[in-house]
Amino acid sequence: MNDCSTISEPNTGKGYVYNILYIERRGDPTDIYTINSDGSEMKNLTNNPAHYMFPTYSRDGKKIAFMSDSVGNIEILMMDADGSNVKSIINNLASANQPQFTPAGMEIIFNGGDGLFIIDTSGTSLRRLTDSHFDLFPKISPLGDRVLFQMGFGDLMWDIHSIGLDGNDRKRLTDDYNEWFPQFSPDGLHILYESHSKRELVIMNIDGNNKRNVTNSPNIAEYDAVYSPNGTRVAYSSHPNDRTDIYTISIDGSDILRLTNNLLVDRYPKYSPDGRLIAFLREEGVNWNLYLIDSDGKNENFLLESVGSICFNPTIRN
Repeated sequence: MNDCSTISEPNTGKGYVYNILYIERRGDPTDIYTINSDGSEMKNLTNNPAHYMFPTYSRDGKKIAFMSDSVGNIEILMMDADGSNVKSIINNLASANQPQFTPAGMEIIFNGGDGLFIIDTSGTSLRRLTDSHFDLFPKISPLGDRVLFQMGFGDLMWDIHSIGLDGNDRKRLTDDYNEWFPQFSPDGLHILYESHSKRELVIMNIDGNNKRNVTNSPNIAEYDAVYSPNGTRVAYSSHPNDRTDIYTISIDGSDILRLTNNLLVDRYPKYSPDGRLIAFLREEGVNWNLYLIDSDGKNENFLLESVGSICFNPTIRN
């Protein structure tokens, strides 16, 4: 599962077209755009230059939540997938960022600056889940019952925790003080994370037990990890020989496939919702440019320049 979409059933037809949500970075401030994977129908959704971050789709692909300071203070907003019906969800906290829709799409979990919160999409019924400003990067289970996050203890000292959506049953899942960026598997039964202490990608059960390496290259760092939609593979960035490229690997650690191979820096892979395609960013000069490649490493294509974060709409059309 990638950072900002939920798996949908793939179409059975031919001529797949994927819609990609991204932040344009041609300077400061920025705007949120969408574009089709064939390069058509580029659209500015916000059309109001400000600082926009963390755009994310609802599970049905009909809504987008995001962070902005367009009205002068930081707030969480929601809009339709075509950019219409923009609505402020909350703007009266010290900070509000990193939004994530619950699977039902009726609530949004976010970092409120001094902890994690959950609020319904009408902007009412705000509830606190945690109470530390070091609780970051919430990820909701696809089963809709728990939230993953990383808790900081200082520079490069992070561990992974989970908590129920009612704010109870908090569990510390790692204790090496160097584990971060956890995410649930598509079936909600396992957790993938980056172990800085081991310099590996690791999978564990949702209760923190049965930790096992996905990668086994302790002298080479792996990062930007993301599950494939069917949960059988992981895409990630790695830099052996001082070259950062995109790889995929089976969750059992076998069948490593190198997708890119160049002297530039390739990072932040994201799977299309059917797993056929991987989008990634390539650093070229002062820009991060958007490329697409088949998940088997074939047919690499440039799509767009000067891009920030990216994610796929969870729906597919042909």
